[in-house]
Amino acid sequence: MSTNLEELKIVRIGHHISIGSLNEVQEIILRAFRGLIRKCNLTHYNIPPIDQIDALLLTQILNDEFGGQHVLGITDADLTLADAPEGYIFGGKNTQTNVAVVSTKRLCPQDFTLEESYNLYLSRIAKESLHEVGHNFGLTHHYTYQSSKDGRHCPMTKGDFKRFGEIGYVRAIIDGRGYMFCDICTKFLQRFHI
Repeated sequence: MSTNLEELKIVRIGHHISIGSLNEVQEIILRAFRGLIRKCNLTHYNIPPIDQIDALLLTQILNDEFGGQHVLGITDADLTLADAPEGYIFGGKNTQTNVAVVSTKRLCPQDFTLEESYNLYLSRIAKESLHEVGHNFGLTHHYTYQSSKDGRHCPMTKGDFKRFGEIGYVRAIIDGRGYMFCDICTKFLQRFHI
């Protein structure tokens, strides 16, 4: 039984990231989910500039606009969640729909050259996107820091935010993730989705 996504719609919300940059993110997603996602469709969704939005509300809006498809929304607004201990989340997936969202707001690096900052920023967006799209396939969090074939942490790695704090979490967890899934996740994807 094949339950691949076939197509993933990546929705840019706002103007914080260029379509060219999203092309780089989409290529990473396509490589990581080879055989499961056949293509990505990039689109833009205009909403008034906002500083923060409830993650569940945003996934519902995107589902209403692009319903029936798998969607990854990428926004520069903070994503809030009622039960998040820190008050915001880097990304989330609506368990009732096929919609996931990623916030870039807290992923922008500090104290780097412009080129280093750009590359690190895109890397963080891609890694958080892989994590959220992984949830669309039924993958769950790893709290054991599973390694993948590239020697980095599996994209599904999650740590204790309270232990690291915001900057430490981004550097230790998100930056520590790779672009390839660990053997456990890979076997799950192959067994249940190909």
